[in-house]
Amino acid sequence: MRRVILGIIFYLLAIVIVSAVLTPVAHWATSAAGWGFPVRRVFNRTLMVGAMLLLVPLMFWWRINWRRCGVTVSGWGKILPWLVVGAATIAVLYAGQAVAGVAEWSPRLEWWQPLMFLLVALIVSVLEEIMFRGVMFCAWISEHQWRTLAVAVVGSAFFATAHFIKAQNPAGEVTWLTGWQIWAEMGGHFLVWRELAMRWLTLFWTGMMLCAVTWRTGAIWAAVGLHAGWVLALKVSGRLVATHPDSGSLWFAADALEGLWPALLLLVMFLIQIAKRKSPNQLIR
Repeated sequence: MRRVILGIIFYLLAIVIVSAVLTPVAHWATSAAGWGFPVRRVFNRTLMVGAMLLLVPLMFWWRINWRRCGVTVSGWGKILPWLVVGAATIAVLYAGQAVAGVAEWSPRLEWWQPLMFLLVALIVSVLEEIMFRGVMFCAWISEHQWRTLAVAVVGSAFFATAHFIKAQNPAGEVTWLTGWQIWAEMGGHFLVWRELAMRWLTLFWTGMMLCAVTWRTGAIWAAVGLHAGWVLALKVSGRLVATHPDSGSLWFAADALEGLWPALLLLVMFLIQIAKRKSPNQLIR
């Protein structure tokens, strides 16, 4: 238990330090190359890359390997069918919004954008699933004999909270303190109670659903496909549908991830998954 807790503490501290220190360096380097990315975007990429690289020493500290994290050489075939399931879920979500009068058809999609969105969705999904459903779900259960439901709840709560890390472009010139300034300013996102109450609930059940899929299949690939399908469909839908911010309600909101409707939809999907019998070949005991 002590090894697990210390690992989490040092991992989180290391992420903060690495992202804060490397953000100005990465910004200066990209600016010198003529790319001119916004500082918040540089910070987000630095944060993601740092979080992934720091998983290696964390896994070494926890004495786990990639196989125990559900990162297997087989199972890639599950990505595509679950990607379709994820995209269909978002279609159902937006259908509910349309019936409620919150959203309407308003296409603004270029032909090449779905391909770009698919690439982004796959990259983000692989990275996040290795971290959350791999290291922080599969490995904890298989190596530390933690209860599956407890690990899923804790990991999903962390998953939901992590999505509130939204960097903003800082005022003034970029200095060595810019990364620390971004971290300090992000604290304000955790003070918006409505966003925490509604969006956090949806993200929590998103994490629980991904844990359920991983639990049943014994590897992360089905969760990667489901996650990618959600990301892809949300990005495409943003170009096909227009929402009406003033017509939202407790059940349906202009933001597709807020309201009780998406949380209920994910809860039903989660219950269906855990009601099915477990695969006899899965890694998670």
